[in-house]
Amino acid sequence: MHARLIAPLAPLVTAALVAVPALVVPAQGADPAPPAPAATTTATSTGLGGAVSTVDKAATKVGLRVLKKGGNAVDAAIAT
Repeated sequence: MHARLIAPLAPLVTAALVAVPALVVPAQGADPAPPAPAATTTATSTGLGGAVSTVDKAATKVGLRVLKKGGNAVDAAIAT
């Protein structure tokens, strides 16, 4: 009984076993990935009262304004 249920899946399993290594193994002659930067153990910035960071200067200003008026981090995130 189990063979009848598993048999139709055999082509899919075989295709997955062939495709997955092709996605993981780099092509021959490919440049290896550069090494990851060393992790730092010291803070890069510190502050009191909150912070907002976005890719847009105007959005960051809006988020800061929300925090200054008493909003919380969720309020600031929604506003940006």
